[in-house]
Amino acid sequence: MPALTREQILDRALGREDVPLGDGYVTVRGVTRKEAARFRNSKIDPDDVVAQEALMISTAMIDPVLTLDETIAMLSTWGTDEIQAIVDMISRLSGRGEGQAKAATKSVPGRRGTRG
Repeated sequence: MPALTREQILDRALGREDVPLGDGYVTVRGVTRKEAARFRNSKIDPDDVVAQEALMISTAMIDPVLTLDETIAMLSTWGTDEIQAIVDMISRLSGRGEGQAKAATKSVPGRRGTRG
């Protein structure tokens, strides 16, 4: 049995999937535990759901690659269903259930109603 390559290890750990969006698709991967911790410790206001989702999407969307500012602009114009499909896929690939992405990005220590 051969040793795994770096790409095989990352693909296995994170997974990659295309998210259909009606007139095309985007490709996303899961986020690592380290990246999720970075989201929680970012200087972005934990109550700013759009900015928190933009940080997660800009980290996990691998085709096309968008900057954080471009992703925030995307979130300002796209419909809720399309964004939710992307967020849910990232969550699933990251080992979280659908709809738990917001909870993961908002679990800041010391906040009421969160772990930590």
